[in-house]
Amino acid sequence: MSTQSFMSKPAYSFGGTVTNGMGPLSLLALWQRRREEREALRDLPDFLIADLGLTHEQVRAEVEKPFWRA
Repeated sequence: MSTQSFMSKPAYSFGGTVTNGMGPLSLLALWQRRREEREALRDLPDFLIADLGLTHEQVRAEVEKPFWRA
């Protein structure tokens, strides 16, 4: 067995999130950040949504995603 394969962390998938060796605390931080960003996106005024080049349908689709889905 080579050192490279022995030392590499495996990639796990949690509900569609491939961790690529992330530790549990990093994964929780990622999920928290997604939740906060989607809440902020939900609360944006219409003119900022338009400035981002998004439609209300795109915003709704993103906001409705569960936190574990990228």
